[in-house]
Amino acid sequence: MPSIGNDIVDLRLIDADRSRQARFYSKILAPDELDLYEPLGAFLAFEHFVWLCWTIKEASYKYSKRLHPQLLFSPPRTVILDLSVCQNADDGNHYEGTCSNGFSTVYFQSSHTATYIHTIVNVATDLSQIIAKAFIVDPTKASAQTHAQLLQQAAQLYPGKAIRIEKNADNVPSLMVDAQTHPISIAHHGQYGSFAIANNR
Repeated sequence: MPSIGNDIVDLRLIDADRSRQARFYSKILAPDELDLYEPLGAFLAFEHFVWLCWTIKEASYKYSKRLHPQLLFSPPRTVILDLSVCQNADDGNHYEGTCSNGFSTVYFQSSHTATYIHTIVNVATDLSQIIAKAFIVDPTKASAQTHAQLLQQAAQLYPGKAIRIEKNADNVPSLMVDAQTHPISIAHHGQYGSFAIANNR
């Protein structure tokens, strides 16, 4: 797969009151996206919907930035086309849909817990070749611990291989496995870190 994206938000750090104010959420949501919330209201507080949309848009941006380095992040111009509860979810805590930023249209899956929202994106609906995890980190060491978790996972995926993380001139990371390049995405916020690895084997 050519790219991958993921993002995570620690819900304990959001300002719920501010997130419900149009003055704030209009910087994240396109006007038509408010219609997406109505069928989800039984599962999702509005402020969590706002931050769910943020993770979708941020993950979509990370996916596209690898392929289109000139892309600038503009949340209202990144449009969520559809958003629904996953068909195999019976608890209302997993969502899926598609999102477009003008460069790429991607499929996403999101997990919503009491304390975080984690989203991964790919160009295809089949995410079986993606290894994605969310986990607790020390906020003062979040970057280092997230990288370490990813490398630990990579060592299990590719035993005996030389592995390292490299970033290109646009700060987009890749996992180098011997001479092969595997797209990865790394995120951290508050007490949570996450990664996604495109397992191109």
